[in-house]
Amino acid sequence: MPQNAIIKADGTGDYVTFNDWFVAEALSDYGEPTRCYIFGTVNAGANIIFNSAGGTWPNNWQVRAFPGQEYNGANHTACARITHTASALEFANIDADVQDIAVGVTGGYNVEPIKISNGVSATARRKITLKRLYLESSPFYHGSSYTAEFNTATPASGAGSQYELDFEDIVIYSRASNRGIYISGRADNNSF
Repeated sequence: MPQNAIIKADGTGDYVTFNDWFVAEALSDYGEPTRCYIFGTVNAGANIIFNSAGGTWPNNWQVRAFPGQEYNGANHTACARITHTASALEFANIDADVQDIAVGVTGGYNVEPIKISNGVSATARRKITLKRLYLESSPFYHGSSYTAEFNTATPASGAGSQYELDFEDIVIYSRASNRGIYISGRADNNSF
């Protein structure tokens, strides 16, 4: 199991789907983040939920584009890309670091390319880094699908962790509605 794995759909990398890497590396402890490089378009293979429960991802994880395939603001169909019929990447109670790729979903009801879940620790502060990304929603509108969902517990209530959000150069393409980003967990729950 390599610390810096290549995910490539044609089988010539270390893993074929994003889920293959997820399952194989979740308990790996390299002393620093476990990283994967997306080569071309790969299928998520499952709804991927990153969570530190049970000792998984002891040093967190990172997703990057394979060198030369980074998203540059104009190449969303030709850059490194993760696709899935349901929500592709979901995080809960863990740091997340995703950069330089496109993430798209093709499924229906209540699916998002990126989702931060509410199942968080009462004391942990988590850092979510999302940089140079193209996020594309499914082509269907079913009332609750967003392109990015950040569903965090309200810090004032003490019910969950606070997130440090480090976002940079993210293109949100909502193919079905005007719903791009959903943020909840604050006193002024907002969707914009």
